[in-house]
Parts: sequence; structure tokens; C-alpha cells
Amino acid sequence: MLYTRTGDEGYTSLADGTRVPKTHVRIEAVGSADELNAHLGLLLAALHASADELPGMPLAAEVTLLHRAQHLLFALGAACAGVTAPAGAPRPDDTADLEHAIDAIATVTGRLFTGFVLPGGHAAAAQCHVCRAVCRRMERDMLRCGMQEWDGGEGMLAYVNRLSDFLYALVKKINFLTDNEEIRA
Repeated sequence: MLYTRTGDEGYTSLADGTRVPKTHVRIEAVGSADELNAHLGLLLAALHASADELPGMPLAAEVTLLHRAQHLLFALGAACAGVTAPAGAPRPDDTADLEHAIDAIATVTGRLFTGFVLPGGHAAAAQCHVCRAVCRRMERDMLRCGMQEWDGGEGMLAYVNRLSDFLYALVKKINFLTDNEEIRA
């Protein structure tokens, strides 16, 4: 059955069964993780649809990291819901993988940050900007939950922070590869 009716009055359950309003900070964080995951799915679909503009799989490594991020977001959502040490949570290696990817993108595109730009460019880059913005909100929601105080929470926060940096770098690479100019803010 796809419906339970248990949330009809505006309450839902945390991992331990505690009923909380759907506006509870933990549920907001779970929702941000879910929303980011959905936006990453749309980004991946946009990249797949743009394969003719990006011959030779120049984004294969980044696509792999985006798929990995989608899996990690489930674990992060579980952590936000109160699961202690959820299976599949980000490890330091996951954060390091994003850092290596950012460094690799910098070698292709040149400098990564030369000032703020208006979201846009290629459609996939614009969607990547949406992902970056939702990722930043998720990070703020996680902080409101007090994740920095949890065992392992600092590593989860570091991953989400680096994921938003990676998404910004990916915007730069997509626009570079598709020859789309960015407009300075």
C-alpha cells in the first residue's frame, strides 16, 4: 500500500518512533536530503539528454560521483531522522573523492572562482546550480538539527559542504565544455 494515513494530521515519525510535527527541524532536514536527491536525478537526466553535446564521456567521473551522492543522501536523511550511524553514511574517502574531482575540474577549466555568477548557461549547468542551492539549504538544516554535535556528524557535514563545492565546480565544467558563457552577478 502506498499510503498509511498516519501523517494526515501533520505528524510523522522519527527513526525511534517518536511522533513529531512535519515542520520539525529533523523532518525539514530529511526533506532537504530528499529534495536534493530528486534534483540530482533531474541533473543526471539532463546530462544524459545532453550526451550529443558532450561526446566522449567527459563527465563520466562526475556522473559516478553524482550517483554516489544519491546513495549517500539516503543515509544522510536517515541520520537526520535519528538513525545512529546509518549504513552507507559518507566516509572521509567520499569527501576526499569530491575534493579530487574539484581539483581535476580546475585543471580543465582554469580558475574555479572568479566572482559570483548568475545561475544559468547550459540547461544541465542551470540544474546543477539548483542542486547546489538545495545542498546549501540541507547543510543549514543539518546544523539546525545539531548534527555537528553527533558522533560522526562532523564528517557528514563536511561531505555536504564539499558536495555543494563540487556542484559549483561541475557548473563551471559543464558550461566550459558546452561553450556557454557565464554572466557575472
